Amino acid sequence: MRDEEAVRTAVISLLDALKIPQEDRERLLQKTPYRAAEALLKSTEGYFQDPSAVLTDSTDCTGPYRVSVPSVMLQTVKSLATSSYCGLHFAPMGIIARIAYIPAHLPSGDRRTVPVGNMARLVKMYARRLTTPEIIARSVCEAIIANLDAQGVMVRLSVRHHCSCGKNQFDDGLTLYCLGTLSTNSPMYGAALASVSGR
Repeated sequence: MRDEEAVRTAVISLLDALKIPQEDRERLLQKTPYRAAEALLKSTEGYFQDPSAVLTDSTDCTGPYRVSVPSVMLQTVKSLATSSYCGLHFAPMGIIARIAYIPAHLPSGDRRTVPVGNMARLVKMYARRLTTPEIIARSVCEAIIANLDAQGVMVRLSVRHHCSCGKNQFDDGLTLYCLGTLSTNSPMYGAALASVSGR
């Protein structure tokens, strides 16, 4: 259990260090330590979540789906929007994730997929940390391979770096990470890249 009171105290110390005028603090920022502490705890809760549990959570399904398709099947999940905190500048990032993967081939001949909601929660789990887009994309790929036995995974992140915006450098970044049968030298790479690049 994390200490919310300690986080509030740290926020108060930060406001002191930033020399925020007392007038503004009394007029606008009286509840800031409480709200900021709540937001900071929420935005870093990903450190305490398990990717295996997130991917198999039955909130909106009963475990991973089994889809009867005997041939290679490329699954694509698009427009997973979330936010994160840059671990380099402690500034927010806006993120839109797209994921392509080839599900595991089960002994029955079926293929294992998971609902969009589970994929969205996985992205949010890794985004709710002090991190970078590269770490998020790599972690999502590795989690899907490790927990779903997927044959290949590709993750594309479109990122608005607010730390750059603050310096008048409007940096919309793009991060791409792939593993397994969707890696760069794979015959399926082109199809996967097209699936995560289009609308």
